Amino acid sequence: MLGPFCCFSSGADVRRELTVAKWAYCILFTIVTIVTWLLRSFGEPAFKQNRIFAYYCSNPAAAGNAVLSSSALCSGQQVALRFSFATCCFFLLHFVLLFWCKKERDVRVGLHTSLWFWKCLLWAGGLVGFLFIPGEAIFYYANIARFGAGLFLVFVMIEMVTWVYDINEALVSKDTWWSWTALVVGSLLCFGGGLACIGAAYHYYATSPSCSLNLFFITWSLVIGLAMVAVLFVPNRLEVAGLLTSGVVFLYCSYLLVSGLSSQPINGCVRDTGMTQLWMQIVGFFLAIAAVAYSTLTLGTSHIFGTGDEDKQELPYRPDMFHLIFALASMYMAMLFTNWQLSTNPSDMWHIDRGWVSMWVKIGSKWFCEVLYLWTVIAPVVCWARDFS
Repeated sequence: MLGPFCCFSSGADVRRELTVAKWAYCILFTIVTIVTWLLRSFGEPAFKQNRIFAYYCSNPAAAGNAVLSSSALCSGQQVALRFSFATCCFFLLHFVLLFWCKKERDVRVGLHTSLWFWKCLLWAGGLVGFLFIPGEAIFYYANIARFGAGLFLVFVMIEMVTWVYDINEALVSKDTWWSWTALVVGSLLCFGGGLACIGAAYHYYATSPSCSLNLFFITWSLVIGLAMVAVLFVPNRLEVAGLLTSGVVFLYCSYLLVSGLSSQPINGCVRDTGMTQLWMQIVGFFLAIAAVAYSTLTLGTSHIFGTGDEDKQELPYRPDMFHLIFALASMYMAMLFTNWQLSTNPSDMWHIDRGWVSMWVKIGSKWFCEVLYLWTVIAPVVCWARDFS
């Protein structure tokens, strides 16, 4: 059992183990997320029929609860928050134990890449045990999770902008006919997709001139899209920026626009499409879970936290930051399943990330991404004394 801590693996073995570990954590995180959804949507009756949970739910004083009503203690939302809290603590524990673990010969690398039986046992035990912690702790965690989820979105935006710059630079540096074709076709597809999203937003979420807020969001997105193209003509701008980078950011922000508008409660500005709307919700639900899992995986191994230097025997990614990102992602998933609110109303089976708070979070994330990209393009002009090469 102590084998991983008693000897060192070769560099190639360590990197292979790190690759396996990152995928294992991602798969386990996805499984826990799906289980959380199932218990949130279907688990409340089962909890109330169980003798132990039924007593716990009907006796707030016994649960140390003074914030929530007794009927809320075993609600689907509470289960989602408690599972999120347990998962967050699991990854924060790893973050603390692996803090500043950067070298291949660090004895703590084995803690990240092995002991899977004990880790799964600890994780599963935490998921069950956190069902019994006081309600006040869950209430305070939910408030903290709002800020953690927002920080996760900030990291995702930074990683996305960095990624698109790397792709654009790689294609330009090849300077071949296929790389330039990829740049042109990719740019056209991205701008076309962004305009299609905006057209859909006008159709589904601006049904009348009285929908002034939605009209402002959509029209302003068009203005910013034009600004993303215009900024490319600024002298001495960031050299790695181009039509592809602007197109990808425009497409992503247009998606955030539609996603934010779709989070609105049903009102006079939302076109009711019946069964089509249901299928959109189902597809959006699974896409949301897949997107969070993939974003967490790529962000946890991102170069923005430092690039591993093989000559210095550094790890290809920081295990401590990897687990910190997963902890923040756990908070973000809690907000998705509770619609960024602490109300105890039951959620629809396919509804995650719904409500006015959710809408403003997405619109705010969209604006942050747009400002971040525009600033990175013109930063060499404003801060002309700095080297941005």
